[in-house]
Formats: sequence, C-alpha cells, structure tokens
Amino acid sequence: MIKGLIAIVLVAIVGAIGNFVYSEYTGKNHPEAKRRAAEAAASAGLDGIPFELHESLQAARAAGPAALKQWLEKHARVCQDPGLASVQLDYVMQLGRTNPSEAKKLFQQIRGRIRSDSPVYDKMKKIEPTFGR
Repeated sequence: MIKGLIAIVLVAIVGAIGNFVYSEYTGKNHPEAKRRAAEAAASAGLDGIPFELHESLQAARAAGPAALKQWLEKHARVCQDPGLASVQLDYVMQLGRTNPSEAKKLFQQIRGRIRSDSPVYDKMKKIEPTFGR
C-alpha cells in the first residue's frame, strides 16, 4: 500500500517537472514567442518609446507620412529621445517626397537635439545631405 502511494507521488512529481520543462521549452520556441522576440529586437532602437506604442507606430510608418504625423502629434509628448528623434527622422524622410521644405525645417529642429553620441546620430548623418542644407 505504501509502495503504491510513493509510486503515485513520484509519478505526480515527475509529471509536474516534465510539464514545467515542456512549457518553458514551448514558451521560448513557439513561433509566436520567436516573432515577439524578433519585434523586440527590431524595436530595440526605440529607446524612449513606450512598448505599448510600438505596434501603432509600425502601422503608422507603413501607412505613410500623414499617419506618421498623426501618430507623432498624438504620442510625442510621452516619447523621449533617441526613439522620438528616430521616428521624427523617419517622418522627415517620408515627408521629403511630398513636402521637401517642411521636411528640411523639421530636420533642422531634430538635428539641434541629436548629439554625436546618440544612437540615431548615424541615421541623421545619412539624410543630412538631403535635408540639412
């Protein structure tokens, strides 16, 4: 009788450990988890942008300059550099196709905030020949 009880307890413990290990494995290797990890890595350059805004930001970037402008007007006050500067530079690049003079004005404002040690400094330098004059 006691041997049977011990066997049942051992099987339950082994099952619980196996379930935990399996759930940890599938949690890290599940396609959805991999997608979230890839998105997190892609948005790592968005320091200063609250995580809950990343999805709406991606949608605004894809929708074009009008949507990105709307996103910036709505969310810029809760964002900080360097993420805010990165999004604004994206907006400058999109806006430059339709309204180059406005894009240059905005670029000048952004350039004044970006220091040489900023993560978006290289991005700013790449588009400076187009918008920095």
